[in-house]
Amino acid sequence: MMGKAYRLYPDDCQIYRGLCEILPVANSPLAPLLGGEGNVVEEMLRRFPERWSVWAIAGRVLVECFKEIERGCSVSEQGTKLQPQLADAWFRHGRVLALAGKHREAVEVLEKGWDLLPDGGYIQSVPAAVWLGESYRVLRDVGASKWWEAVVEGCRELREFNPAMADYWLGRALVGLGDRLGARQAYESALSQQLLYPARGEVEKILKRLKGKGRKGFGG
Repeated sequence: MMGKAYRLYPDDCQIYRGLCEILPVANSPLAPLLGGEGNVVEEMLRRFPERWSVWAIAGRVLVECFKEIERGCSVSEQGTKLQPQLADAWFRHGRVLALAGKHREAVEVLEKGWDLLPDGGYIQSVPAAVWLGESYRVLRDVGASKWWEAVVEGCRELREFNPAMADYWLGRALVGLGDRLGARQAYESALSQQLLYPARGEVEKILKRLKGKGRKGFGG
């Protein structure tokens, strides 16, 4: 369906963004669109260079799928240049840096975005707090704990608008806190509330791992 829409509506930016979200999924029938110089990522950058979100998504795909670490980070940084006062532009770039293993840089960028958050910006703040917590944890920094607490607090607000995603992010925070049982419960709740892909596929894999560890006596 998405591949057909891509061919029918070549000037629709949302279709390109949607493709870049689902193409990294293993065994995707649309995976051939990622190959070659004319791949959908490069085409998206050529068609919509004025949109900061296009650079952020392209950077993530370059890092995750193509393993083009330096270029992916450089591409996502372009989004912050297009929208330097937008918190989400910094959050998305920080996420790409974290995926690239550049956690110290990621923390700096994510915290810069945090300082730009508008009042009541918890919809953006919850994922950003998760990413900060995860990067601080990799760096073995005690600062991770305050970000897990920020996630738990933000999820209370987010639950009013999107309970499935609130439970998804809460599950990630509880994993960071070492609460495997709580994480399982949050993830199972997210699935029961029609959590959408690609987050749904991620949660299904995580639950298999958590349940496996539970059977071995790791907090099941």
